[in-house]
Amino acid sequence: MFKPYNKKPLVLALALASSGPLWAQEPYVTGPDGDMFSSEQRHRKGLDKLDWVPRSEMTEAQQSRCKLGCDGAYVEPDVAHPDASLRPDRAPVRASADESRWIQDDHALLTGNVEIIQGWRTLSADQARVKQADRQAEISGHVVLREPGLLVISDRLLVDESAGTASMESARFVMHGAHLRGEAGRLSHDQGGAGERDLFTLEDSRLTMCEPGNETWAIVGESIEIDGQAGQGVARHMKLEINEVPVFYAPYFRFPASDQRMTGLLFPAVGYGSRNGLDYEQPIYFNLAPNYDLTLIPRYLQHRGVSVGAEARHLNRYFETTLAGAYLGNDKGGENKSLQEQADAGEISQDEVQPYKGENRWMVALDQRGGAGQPWYTTIDYNEVSDVDYLRDLDSNSLDSATQSHLSQMVGAGYRFEHWQFGVKAQAYQSVVADRDEPYRMLPEVRFDGRYRFADYGSLQLNHQYTQFGHRYAYWDQEDDAPDDARILGSRLRTDYRLGWDQRWTWGFLRPALLLKHLQYDLDPDTLNADANATPSITGAQASLDGGLLFEREGDIFAHDYVQTFEPRLFYFNSPEQDHSDLYDASVTNRDVLFDTADLRFSYESLFRESRFSGGDRIDDADQLSVGLTTRFLQAGNGVERLRASIGQIFYFSDRLVSLTGTPDETPRSEIAGQLAAQIGDNWTYNLDLAYAEDGQQWTRGSTSLRHVGDSGTVVNMAYRYERKGMATDPETGELYDLTISQTDLGVVHPLNDKWNLFARSFYDLTLKRELETFAGVEYNSCCYRMRFLARQWTDSRDLRVVGPSNLELDRGIFFEFQLKGLGTLGRNLDRTLREGITGFDRRPQYEP
Repeated sequence: MFKPYNKKPLVLALALASSGPLWAQEPYVTGPDGDMFSSEQRHRKGLDKLDWVPRSEMTEAQQSRCKLGCDGAYVEPDVAHPDASLRPDRAPVRASADESRWIQDDHALLTGNVEIIQGWRTLSADQARVKQADRQAEISGHVVLREPGLLVISDRLLVDESAGTASMESARFVMHGAHLRGEAGRLSHDQGGAGERDLFTLEDSRLTMCEPGNETWAIVGESIEIDGQAGQGVARHMKLEINEVPVFYAPYFRFPASDQRMTGLLFPAVGYGSRNGLDYEQPIYFNLAPNYDLTLIPRYLQHRGVSVGAEARHLNRYFETTLAGAYLGNDKGGENKSLQEQADAGEISQDEVQPYKGENRWMVALDQRGGAGQPWYTTIDYNEVSDVDYLRDLDSNSLDSATQSHLSQMVGAGYRFEHWQFGVKAQAYQSVVADRDEPYRMLPEVRFDGRYRFADYGSLQLNHQYTQFGHRYAYWDQEDDAPDDARILGSRLRTDYRLGWDQRWTWGFLRPALLLKHLQYDLDPDTLNADANATPSITGAQASLDGGLLFEREGDIFAHDYVQTFEPRLFYFNSPEQDHSDLYDASVTNRDVLFDTADLRFSYESLFRESRFSGGDRIDDADQLSVGLTTRFLQAGNGVERLRASIGQIFYFSDRLVSLTGTPDETPRSEIAGQLAAQIGDNWTYNLDLAYAEDGQQWTRGSTSLRHVGDSGTVVNMAYRYERKGMATDPETGELYDLTISQTDLGVVHPLNDKWNLFARSFYDLTLKRELETFAGVEYNSCCYRMRFLARQWTDSRDLRVVGPSNLELDRGIFFEFQLKGLGTLGRNLDRTLREGITGFDRRPQYEP
């Protein structure tokens, strides 16, 4: 639930591989003349562009290498010589030239189209002077060095193999896979000390991931040293230039030169909001060991003060752990213009405008997963905040953070046997919505579940659960804000046994089952009324029979061949009514025994369930038959389901006397439930879920959506959700208002071309005529940077489901994101907002995290 931080430091990686000496002890093997272009021809053929090939000149296979927003890619030429797959230290040296002669006994001169090949390393130049005795060489004139994934072009190369050093002057280079190119006044490589060193030095260097001819951003360094063995580098007098204008300077800067993590600064996050003002975060990463690290996150909020956050990660053979936290001392209170106007008018107090002024606010989150690949497992998911408004005030990147109602606080462990699984957990919750009741705490819950299969089709499930239920508002621990009526406390033992058979044929299926359920309670007498039974127990036997047929016929629609299916299905469920009277009106304030149980939302899937309740406090009474019909249209040849439609209803042969509160349900039939799903072409999908009440002759709930994700990157979402509910009283005005949900959700992403994209969303509540979230923006994706601009208005309430219309609060903001590809993101990362707001946003071909 808490926002993760990107662990991508300011990456500047340059590793010119050198796995062996270019000059070996074997004699030169002269290759045939003319097997390669001359060095001058090579430069004329495009080496000045560092192997950059425009998209228009690429084959279809090569175009797949193009990165998002790029009009081309760095493409290495094919290498066909016989040693191309060998490491240089395991291959002979092959040399060719127009002319070669010995000037002295140990001094060789090669001129004209010089080519030197050793394994997968190739070198070409106009001239080479080799001093065999001193193991030195001077190579000059259009020097081109190639290794897999690397091209270096230079005017002059000096090699001293005895010292293990090499240097190039006026070098230009490209790392194809990393999409990194650069230049250096001098590039040297020190591999001396019998290979104990692997040090690269770049003087007066310039690095960028932009395509040739584009200098949108570049890293410029007076001196850059890269230790290949340590995987680290040091840049002195480093500058970050945007369009050749310096925007950042560091006299000394360490960076990783490999995949190894490294201590250092991460990119800052900058934002501005109407309540917090300027919001600046500067994460500092500490690579403490290969398997654990730490990130400190100092944060400045203009209208609230300075906070400090931290995230520690640890990984070993059995456990993966993340611990995060944040602390804001002496909150300045923030700003709220609308509430301030009410305070200035004397309608509310100043404390209501800034309820947390002077308070210390904090959050902590612990996540651990243990036992990967083992029969045992552990899990911890613990989250806690200092107050109910912490997420709204200090973590509001998305609508989700403003509407969470409870935070999970859970720790568990278990063991898996061949047929049995044992588990124990403690589960509590923290409410982050004012005046919202917390769920019961399970302290602990113990499960021991078994599962056996026999005779190919039979199965036996033996589930056992023991739970001790507690609550924040216990009778012995009343708080000032606790409700007057204490909660019922106690323990529950529940067993669920199921013997089933699953027989399938090509023409249908049959699934009979027998069930036995038992509930046993041990309730705290101090939380019950005087006449209540503290140890009620309930036992019930149940039976179900689920069967269906499959009919097919072939046909064609609009000249396309289809297979249509008709799939009638019957589900009979019988469960004699058991006495639940001891669970109703059990407390002095007539509370029912309901620890974790609720009515399941009715849908088409409800027709074929063996319970209408979630949780474990009720055993259904039922004598009912569900009738359902499904038809599908399958595309002939590939079996793609183009259309599926289902409709069904439950027919009750007796009243349902068991309920959450003891009120019986006497309706003879359920609502009519229907579903429709369509795959329209390859890019459009349509879904519809409906429930219709015959007695009231009205739709009770429904949802429909039409979605499109095109090959060109177009995304269209049109959705509507409806659920009929009752009335509620506005806590501010005392007036009644409708709780019925009637919401539209429209979202679109429209690519103007392969670089520019427009996007927008409108999430609107038709019942109360209020905006839940609205935003619009633009995205530009080039080869080396990405920009996003977003204007957003969203509901800033603690819970959209309980806040009345008079207490609605809207927040507005303008957000900007600028990402230097390969380095990091300046500004707020808008990816989460866009992915959550527009379904399919991350499925576009143009999407890049």
